[in-house]
Amino acid sequence: MEFLHYMTLFLLSSIPFVEIFITIPLGLFLYKFDPTVVAIVCFLGNATGIISFLLLYSLFEGRISFHSVNSTYPEKKHGSQKRNALIEKTFKRFGVFGAAIIIPMVLSSHLGVFFYRTIGVGKIYLLHWILAGLAFWTIVLTTACVIFPSLIR
Repeated sequence: MEFLHYMTLFLLSSIPFVEIFITIPLGLFLYKFDPTVVAIVCFLGNATGIISFLLLYSLFEGRISFHSVNSTYPEKKHGSQKRNALIEKTFKRFGVFGAAIIIPMVLSSHLGVFFYRTIGVGKIYLLHWILAGLAFWTIVLTTACVIFPSLIR
């Protein structure tokens, strides 16, 4: 039965927007598993999801063409240019390291990979920093979940 719970944590960790921020507290507070094992399983699940997403994105990147609707709706051009400028400005300001720390907490690691691949960040470079940020958040979140109940008592 424990194996099924660990598989559930692994699979839930690989889903965008669920990730480690839900699965680590779930494994520690609901299932009452060992924090080290929960951290490793959740990290591996989330890393597997991110790597799978990056591989799928890379596979379809050249095949998907983004058709412009500017000929039909000329006012859309300014909105898309503004959005792309905002993404590039954020990238120039924080870099990939900032994305690795900020994006998983605010949105999702999968969205961070998508955003930064669309502006041309290299796959291996991006994957390195996203996984480093994921390891950082795994350690911080696991430590906080272990220490938090002792602060309540």
